Amino acid sequence: MRIALVNTLYSPLAVGGAARSVEELAAAFAAEGHKVMVATLGPEDRQIDPDTQPPGVVVERLPAGSAFEPFDTDRPDLSKSRKLMWHARETRRPTIERELASSLDAFDADVVHTNNIAGFGLSAWRAARGRPLVHTMRDYYLVCTRSALFRDGEVCTQQCTPCRALKSPIRLVESRPDVFVGVSQAVVDQHYRFRALGHDDRAEVIYNWPNLSPSPRAPIDASHSFTFGMLGRMGRDKGNWLAFEAYSDLPDNIRSRTRMLLAGYVAAEDQWRLDAFLAAEPGAEYLGSNVPATDFYASTDCVLIPAQWMEPFGRVAAEALLAGCSVVASRIGGLPEAIKHFGGGMLVDEMNSVAAWTAAMVTAAQDGPKDPAIVRPKGLPVHESYLAIYRDLLQAQAE
Repeated sequence: MRIALVNTLYSPLAVGGAARSVEELAAAFAAEGHKVMVATLGPEDRQIDPDTQPPGVVVERLPAGSAFEPFDTDRPDLSKSRKLMWHARETRRPTIERELASSLDAFDADVVHTNNIAGFGLSAWRAARGRPLVHTMRDYYLVCTRSALFRDGEVCTQQCTPCRALKSPIRLVESRPDVFVGVSQAVVDQHYRFRALGHDDRAEVIYNWPNLSPSPRAPIDASHSFTFGMLGRMGRDKGNWLAFEAYSDLPDNIRSRTRMLLAGYVAAEDQWRLDAFLAAEPGAEYLGSNVPATDFYASTDCVLIPAQWMEPFGRVAAEALLAGCSVVASRIGGLPEAIKHFGGGMLVDEMNSVAAWTAAMVTAAQDGPKDPAIVRPKGLPVHESYLAIYRDLLQAQAE
């Protein structure tokens, strides 16, 4: 089978779990003998190192053009009106559509599988031109201009006027996917709620089963008997600042025997928050923005996921549980499903309460390290679940 995957970002410009998940899909398909093309975006003014891909995987990097996301979001000169104009153009990007359609034709794709499509816009679907089309909802792009349903520190309970106006074409586009896939039931439900999905749409759930080969557990540090950790992009929506406060509020007899490991991207405007926490807490350590996940989990007993937004799935939760760590996470979005599906953990109901997080961390530290036995979820691996959908669509097309 010749499979075309479309995602806004891809290695080496990968940021976040979606790009990693797509990369794992590509490698898994290729390992079974399928031919894979990954269509992704790249900035025109930046030199990109040649991609090193497994045999059977080719990468087509299309120029992002005037799109400011996801390459120019830190620029202070981007006005609100320019951002709105960029989002409005997401309805149709003729240049991207032509180039992507040309790449699909040249590759002779049997099936097109879109994922995050910011920058491609709805042209990613139009470019499929009659081929079986699958779309995985890894964020809230189809209903929110921020792709997050999170604004001013709070979860959006309804669409704001700009999102309602700019995302309405999603419901009307003539080239809708044959199958929508959510990485959790929670993300599917939100798309039905905001009417990006209709009752005639076929929607399924495929949980992200990470392709993880855990590293051996690291020796226990003599000065700390228990290690908390937070991995991934830091920010208000991720709840890191709240977790910093909760850690600092731990009773002395708990905090003195624990440490906190941190790894992940920190925006320039938030660097001071991280620096202040590290200066105040001798047991806290920042490992950098590019730490191998397996190494991080091998050094951590309990992974904290204090999300304040509706995490579509919670890849870190799944990875940590599969690696033998315990997990404490907010009860929001797809996190409860990830924890249930991948081995169990502790959920914090009052997710925006510092006191609630302090109490949960005390409980985790008192319970001690989890049995390091590696667990595996039930069901098909992710790539096999997608292959079943592809085959179903190809068979239906042939009939």
